[in-house]
Amino acid sequence: MTTPRGQLIDEAKRLIHSDRNKTYGEPADNMKRIADFWSVYLGIEIRPDQVPVMMTLTKIARLMNELHEDGFVDSIGYMAIAGELSHDLNT
Repeated sequence: MTTPRGQLIDEAKRLIHSDRNKTYGEPADNMKRIADFWSVYLGIEIRPDQVPVMMTLTKIARLMNELHEDGFVDSIGYMAIAGELSHDLNT
């Protein structure tokens, strides 16, 4: 039997390994592009691994208004991507 938390994790896994890569590109490439844009706009360096953390904070801010499943699922997915990118930077 899968718990609700397991279902959320499973859904996040499904999304980050689905055809979203066809739509948005590989996560590492997409986060690098976003980091580059944010860096120019803000005038400070933003690393690709920081982007999904910031996206997670956006989801958390939205969850403060109304709790909904996709906010939790997206947060799990973003943090998994952040962990992967952070791991890549440290190896």
